[in-house]
Amino acid sequence: MKPIYAELDIVPVFNVGYTPEFNPIESVFSQVKRVFCRERLNKLVNNEEFDTNKMIHSAFSKVTKTTINACIRKSMNMIRELQ
Repeated sequence: MKPIYAELDIVPVFNVGYTPEFNPIESVFSQVKRVFCRERLNKLVNNEEFDTNKMIHSAFSKVTKTTINACIRKSMNMIRELQ
């Protein structure tokens, strides 16, 4: 492709790779997934029925503002370290 770029006078612009550590929502979702998986495993081990939608809602309800703020601070600190 590079020779064709030169022929057509195209300057490619390459995007940086995705870094989930810089996106606080990834940390929040990680915690939600951890809670959901733990609760689901508990239900499976105890041979109990579970409602996936209710368990997802429950996992999200356990995320606090303090947790969200901590995730944001962590991401912001990582970004500042790069500067």
